[in-house]
Amino acid sequence: MATRLCFLMSLLFISQGYSQEQIVKIDYDLYVNGFSMSTKNSELFIGDEYSLFVWNDTISRIEEEETEENQLKFSLEVTDSIGKINYYSRNKDSIFTRSVGLEEVQILKEKRPAIEWELHPEIKTIGKLECNKASCSFRGRTYEVWYTPDIPIFDGPWKLHGLPGLVMEVKDKEGMLQIYFKKISHINKNLDRHINALESGKVISIEQYAEIQRNIGDELVKRMKLSFPRELNISIDGIKQDHLEREFN
Repeated sequence: MATRLCFLMSLLFISQGYSQEQIVKIDYDLYVNGFSMSTKNSELFIGDEYSLFVWNDTISRIEEEETEENQLKFSLEVTDSIGKINYYSRNKDSIFTRSVGLEEVQILKEKRPAIEWELHPEIKTIGKLECNKASCSFRGRTYEVWYTPDIPIFDGPWKLHGLPGLVMEVKDKEGMLQIYFKKISHINKNLDRHINALESGKVISIEQYAEIQRNIGDELVKRMKLSFPRELNISIDGIKQDHLEREFN
């Protein structure tokens, strides 16, 4: 009982800070599956007029793996010290996503996509919080999510939003993306660095973004061939891509 009371008092304190335009911060562990599970720094900030999710503020890297058929598989991540950003504007009901492309920073602008959640009766405890299960299909992947109605925050990590409580855990069916709640706090941090970063870059539509995703493999193949010595005869038969977002209907 004391633990429950202590938690409710903490939550009330956070809510009061929120009403005074202080920022609620949620820390997550985020994993993206290349050939090994790589951890990303990830933070969700909730303001009065926006939510801001920052992740993968690391250096660019390539992972390689050779298959038994002598085929080379590789996972490419292109990023910078600012990282990937998903910024949701409540006034515009739009999401602005910052990512680093092969040649330039891209700012994807799209209306906040609707997600049709299916709520399930299963319940489990994460930490000391009772959580409910939900699932959805989004952009070509199926996600299983655990959320807690005890913390009434409806924005979520990445683009996963609209559940009646804070997202505590995310897994997609194929293991590409996994997200785990770490802690919640309220802060007075200045987020201008990340918000201003959305003003620098090429603004693209969701249609342009989908086209870039489809063609990036062919572009990488072209660049790889150009980087090989002329006397080296290497055949690249094709490339199979697997993006976090695969469908855009």
